[in-house]
Amino acid sequence: MYFAPTMPPFLDLIIPLVSGYLAPILILVLFIALGFIFKFLMESYLMHLAKKTETPVDDIFIASFGRPITYLFIIAGVSIALQLMPIPWEIKKIIIPAVFVLAVIIIAHAVTKFFIGVFRYYSYRNESLKGVAPLVQRMFQFLIYFLALIFIFDFFGVSITPLLTTLGIAGIAVAFALQETLSNLFAGIYIMADRPIRVGDFVRLESGDEGYVEDISWRSTRIRLLSDDLIIIPNSKLANSVLHNYSLPSKRSAIIVPVGVSYGSDLAKVEDITLKVARDIMAKFGVEGEPLLRYKEFGESSINFIVRIPVPSYPEHYKIVHEFIKELHTTYAREGIEIPFPQRVVWMKRGE
Repeated sequence: MYFAPTMPPFLDLIIPLVSGYLAPILILVLFIALGFIFKFLMESYLMHLAKKTETPVDDIFIASFGRPITYLFIIAGVSIALQLMPIPWEIKKIIIPAVFVLAVIIIAHAVTKFFIGVFRYYSYRNESLKGVAPLVQRMFQFLIYFLALIFIFDFFGVSITPLLTTLGIAGIAVAFALQETLSNLFAGIYIMADRPIRVGDFVRLESGDEGYVEDISWRSTRIRLLSDDLIIIPNSKLANSVLHNYSLPSKRSAIIVPVGVSYGSDLAKVEDITLKVARDIMAKFGVEGEPLLRYKEFGESSINFIVRIPVPSYPEHYKIVHEFIKELHTTYAREGIEIPFPQRVVWMKRGE
């Protein structure tokens, strides 16, 4: 008599369970292994090749996308495994969208990190981009994550047309309400990018105020006067004004000192003595260069000329001119050279 073998009751439950979950688990393990293999290749082989190139863009790309691609392999494995697993659809409806959202966030983060890294590298090499780099990076980061949000809304079937319409209308309203603020913002970006002035420059404003540029922000520029007072100028006004930057193209400058001597003076002697005094003052302050004297005009009371004296920087001209005028006055008095007062000769015709 033949008896058919029977399986224990617990195997009747385990075998279908194992057969239903084994393939998804193997797929998940395969994708995890592929992710770590890809990470290993990028960090060893591809990074080694990237270091041999002159541009750092490939290094930034590997640093930005190496680990996120590994995560994407794992997420892809989880997504496929969930599709194959014999679990209720209600659970899948919750997990699969969450996996998609996580994948979009990882991709957005990697793209943002890559482009910010590239922009940061070139901004450090380009003086005109240093000032605007933080602002541009934040704007680009906002744009990438905003696009990621649109992809997520589209995945869930949410129509983005009303949202974009609402944002457009709101943007117009905000633009009108913040017109002056936005004007200052874009003027600040222009100043930071074009760099007509830089922090530390010595400038003269249209009002005649002179001082050092202490800070350039997105809204205003701060200038520290020689009196130690602080002037705060909206960027929109500064961008549309005419200003004199004494620090460009270099800090080295020259100052013009007007002088006048009497008509009875020996002009050759005046020139020699004046230039000697200028050279002595320049040597006293360690200034390199050569002074220049040019006779300018026959004035009402004197023969007028100018003395051009090189200075290391414009703010230093105050003390140099101060010493020059004192020494020149003393030397002229000693040499008998007259600096005349304004005078007018009047001829009176006597009546007959």
